[in-house]
Amino acid sequence: MYSTYHLQLRKSNEKMQSALQRAQGDLRSALDAKFAKEGEVTILRKGIEKTAEDHTAQIARLKAAKEEADSKQLILQKQFEADVERIKTEFTFKQHELESHRRPLGSVHPNKTVMGPPSTPVPVPSQISAWGQSGGNTGPSILGPDSPRRPRFGEVPRFERPKKPVSADNRSLPSGFQTSSPIRPQYDGYIRGKGKAVAMESISPPMTPVKSAHPSQHPPPSFPSVVHQPKISQKEQIDVSVVQMEEQGGSGDFAPIDVDIPVDVDIEGANLILANVEEEVERVEPLNWTIVLHRVILTHNAEGSKISTFQLLMTVTWLDPGLAGLYNDALSVILDVLANIPNHPDRDFDRIAKTVCEAFCNMAATLATISTISSLAALFDLLTNLTYTIPSFHTLLLSSRVSEEDDTPRILYTLCRVIKDELHSLTVTNEEQNGNLSMLGKHTLSLLEAIAQNGTGDVETALSSVPRSPSVLTALLEPSRPQWFLLASVRCLAWLSTVRSLFRSLLSFPESHPESKGGGSPDSTNLPQIDLLCMLLADPDRKSLEADKMKNWIVMFFGMLSISHPDAFTTLVESPTLIPSTILRLSQLADRIWEVEEPEDCNPRVIPETITMMVQAIRFLHHLVDGNINLRERLHRAPMRKFNGLIHRFIETFGRLSYADRPDWISGEDKQAWEKVSDMARSLLGLVVEGPEADLVWSTYQTEVDDGCDIKMEMDEEDIGTDFK
Repeated sequence: MYSTYHLQLRKSNEKMQSALQRAQGDLRSALDAKFAKEGEVTILRKGIEKTAEDHTAQIARLKAAKEEADSKQLILQKQFEADVERIKTEFTFKQHELESHRRPLGSVHPNKTVMGPPSTPVPVPSQISAWGQSGGNTGPSILGPDSPRRPRFGEVPRFERPKKPVSADNRSLPSGFQTSSPIRPQYDGYIRGKGKAVAMESISPPMTPVKSAHPSQHPPPSFPSVVHQPKISQKEQIDVSVVQMEEQGGSGDFAPIDVDIPVDVDIEGANLILANVEEEVERVEPLNWTIVLHRVILTHNAEGSKISTFQLLMTVTWLDPGLAGLYNDALSVILDVLANIPNHPDRDFDRIAKTVCEAFCNMAATLATISTISSLAALFDLLTNLTYTIPSFHTLLLSSRVSEEDDTPRILYTLCRVIKDELHSLTVTNEEQNGNLSMLGKHTLSLLEAIAQNGTGDVETALSSVPRSPSVLTALLEPSRPQWFLLASVRCLAWLSTVRSLFRSLLSFPESHPESKGGGSPDSTNLPQIDLLCMLLADPDRKSLEADKMKNWIVMFFGMLSISHPDAFTTLVESPTLIPSTILRLSQLADRIWEVEEPEDCNPRVIPETITMMVQAIRFLHHLVDGNINLRERLHRAPMRKFNGLIHRFIETFGRLSYADRPDWISGEDKQAWEKVSDMARSLLGLVVEGPEADLVWSTYQTEVDDGCDIKMEMDEEDIGTDFK
């Protein structure tokens, strides 16, 4: 019996030892797998860090190269300016030397180079004035038919000028005008008189003399050159245009200086700069968008995060194995693509970016399912950065669809889902406690706006899913949201309104709304999004800078929709709240102007910005009323609970804008804008108030009343009373 028990004990011991060995083997396998996975993660992290370091070093090298190029360019520019000054100096000496060689030997009055117009008027002698008069031959002809012509620019061939005998006409001149060459006044290029420009140089037919300008006119008239020359300074023009009029035998010609160095210098400088620019353009290589995609994904940092966004996305923990598998598969796809880009940078960008976008859409949908707010906000921020950085990224991002049956883009479906499920709880009261939720709202609206700004082509049809999604517009425009959230929401809607084909989606009930499901045509005059926007536009308690920007975007949203299609204009005009809300907005802006007592104490930008907002709002109101609607009737049938005393506010505001004196501190461009506001306000006031009532409004805002008019009115009243008796 003892031996049997011992034998059983031994067998159980062997079984336990074998089980222990199996457990130890499993433990070793698990440890090996863990160490291998940790090694892969470590290698990936080291690779990412090395890439970031290489990127930083490359940026530093580029900055150093740019600074070096700038310094070289500055040195070349200074050297160029020094060469220009040196050549100008040489040209001046050469000019004086040529002037001395050209001077006739028997001249009584030596020829001097005049560097500019005279400081005081010089009277013209009667003999010289007579040269330009027709019907007499008392003076020499400035240009004779035999006078040789010289081109203005370029190298001038040397020729011998034939000498002519002194004519009898020349003998009749005074002694001071027979052998000397009178100094020709300097001209800067064109006549500034009433007549047409007269060409002076490079003209082969003979010219009639041009009358001298009045002695008191400065500068003297000038003549246009046939050859178009680069623009140079006045001093250079005068230096280049110095010529002499040589007279022999009653005829002469204009002999300009042959040297034209300043113009050549400018041309050489322009050619040098153009050559440098062309060299820089040739050195600049086109961007490789694959490398840009690789760099942005690896180096992007979320706001307030010390690690890169991609590293943050790799550290997400999961409780659901199924969702974890989907997320890790998408992450692995992106890692494979990023690992192959450095070795194959010339691969097809569209195919690579489409694969990355598909994986990012899967990651966003998975994160939205488990409400991982911080990671989802970082991912949206990364996608926004990629959308603004890469031109075609938004198209590839929208190419991923929800399913074969549902053609909605996955990223837009995820954004709408986040707005409805996550951001509905974000209010002014809990904004400070929910910092992560505020960050998610900011990046969600930023990504939606980035996509909406590129609403062209196929993107137009895809964007229609946003306003048609249930409860999205009401969640975006809920008045309890923080002011920055409402501003971003209205800005997104304004960008959507720029796409003309979206007016039906923006001005219709969502798909889940009861009126959109019922039979017949729905009543589009009570759209919830229009009522919410009008409520925000007319809210008197929103007076901050962000609130003013939001209201400007609201007016812009309605304005873009009103011009997109006649049906959209009809829908907006038939709304019972839009016109009254716009009138209240104008009333608030007018009160802000008239409440300013000391403009020096307020922000100098307040008055111009307020007037600009008034111009925008009153133009929109004038555009709506221009559709031949009865404004007086619309004001009477406005909802009394929301717009109590609307007619009184309208008459008070528009009467003051039309007939009250303009505040003294409004001047300049603000004054011109105020005049526009007054003209449009006067035309709108005439649609509601007319006859004696309009005269009463006008007299209310007149500060000075004529006593004679008062006496006449009293006499008229007495006459009326006598007639009744």
